[in-house]
Amino acid sequence: MSKKLIYSVLQYKHSALLNEAINVGVLFYFPEDTKKLYFRYATPDRIRAIYTGFDLSYYNALLKLIKNSVEKCFSDVLARNLLEVDFQSFIDSYILRPDDSVLQFSHPFSGVHVWDTAQEAADRYTTLLLPQIKQDVIDIRKDDSFVTKRFKSYFNAPQKKKILKHISKPQSICISEKVFKFDLSWQNGSLNLIKPLSFDLVDGTAIFNKAAMQYGYLAWINDYLSANNCCVDFLVYEPQDKSLIPSFEESIRRIEDIDARKKIIRFNEIEEYAIKVENTLRILHPELID
Repeated sequence: MSKKLIYSVLQYKHSALLNEAINVGVLFYFPEDTKKLYFRYATPDRIRAIYTGFDLSYYNALLKLIKNSVEKCFSDVLARNLLEVDFQSFIDSYILRPDDSVLQFSHPFSGVHVWDTAQEAADRYTTLLLPQIKQDVIDIRKDDSFVTKRFKSYFNAPQKKKILKHISKPQSICISEKVFKFDLSWQNGSLNLIKPLSFDLVDGTAIFNKAAMQYGYLAWINDYLSANNCCVDFLVYEPQDKSLIPSFEESIRRIEDIDARKKIIRFNEIEEYAIKVENTLRILHPELID
């Protein structure tokens, strides 16, 4: 079954007078595949071989601006909303303004693909659009807010909106003037504090550091959790880069080993967890029963 994709080609234009353009990158959007966004770009070797007056510093500065903009866009609600309705306006507003710089995005193109994953489709299209060019890759990482959104999406149906009101209750734990915040919580005799944790990070060190921080937080608040009948429910997302899975699994094992009131819910278990929360709250609150 074919799936849709939209892409815009990033072009290097050395001179408006020459009216020449070299493809140096591609921004892909896959609206049907969890709204994934991929940016693939070329090293500047080909440009340097053609233009003796090539300004590498300026080129790198523009490319860094684009990469940073792509990385940040999924943490911006307005950017995500615009991406879903107008790809061209999304690029102009959040990725690279349409001006007279040497890097400019083309108008969007629509296409289809039959590959199993959006990443494979991006690989194949990039080979065609950037032929014989050494490529670097940047794929959009999923942050903690993505995990929260996945959990809350289960309650988007109109008949479940009332249930979400019993979950969307921020909680704060204050210990020795240090405040630990949880955006979501729910009660079933004990207070369940929901903590999203995305480990879709750049490398193993970043994964270990994030896990160590959570390990330290648990040790710090464990006495409070026990005394106040609380539990931390970690909703965990693994890295998309499969080479980082060993670091991820080791980090999760460390968190699991700590003697504290907590649970680990993997990303593929979030729906099952949401169903459990729904069923429990319906029992505790008969008014929620349709």
